Amino acid sequence: MAIKRLDEYTNEELLELTEEQVETLIDLECAHEGVALLAEVPVKPTEVKVQPDTEVYEVSGLDYFKSHEDAKKVADLAASFERIDTVSGGSYTKKIAGISTTDVRVSIVKAYSESHYAKIATENARIDANLKAYKEAKAKFDEIQNSRSDITEGVLAKLGDARQEKQMINTLMAEAARYISLAQGEKEIAKNFMVNARPNQKDLIDEHFETWVVDLVSDKMRNVA
Repeated sequence: MAIKRLDEYTNEELLELTEEQVETLIDLECAHEGVALLAEVPVKPTEVKVQPDTEVYEVSGLDYFKSHEDAKKVADLAASFERIDTVSGGSYTKKIAGISTTDVRVSIVKAYSESHYAKIATENARIDANLKAYKEAKAKFDEIQNSRSDITEGVLAKLGDARQEKQMINTLMAEAARYISLAQGEKEIAKNFMVNARPNQKDLIDEHFETWVVDLVSDKMRNVA
């Protein structure tokens, strides 16, 4: 049994395809073009942020201390000296810009103790490995998806054309009934009316007009019965 390609489908056949069959048709066209099948979208692993377990004290960027008391002593000592401000610019790297009036502050900084960091090192490595694997899988997924985009758009465009043609055929069929009535049942006159009014749809009218006439006659007979 021959496997049908996109160009071998009629518009009527395309309109009968289910969503799953359309996806299969896209896969088939990709297979013919050497494009890989698209796997499931990679799921980004949850990033578990391991929280610090201790606090240290920073003295205005000078250094860190374990105790607030020690940090306060250093801050008070630094504040007791005359400090200067500097700026950068021009051909020099540093220029004195006057006496510094900035407070010497002690700030609390969250940190990891050595023992705690050693315990979470393995977990961090696992998290990093999972993220790396995800990024690689996502990059591959995006690459395949990009390769499939033109083929997917081609299939969907042909489906869209088939739907538009179907809508036009329905419109023309309704008009055919009116033109046949105007032509008092003379098929050729009615057909000429339609072609003159819609020259761009001449091919559709030529292809379907007789079918429309038969359908109209059948409808009338059913109504009479």
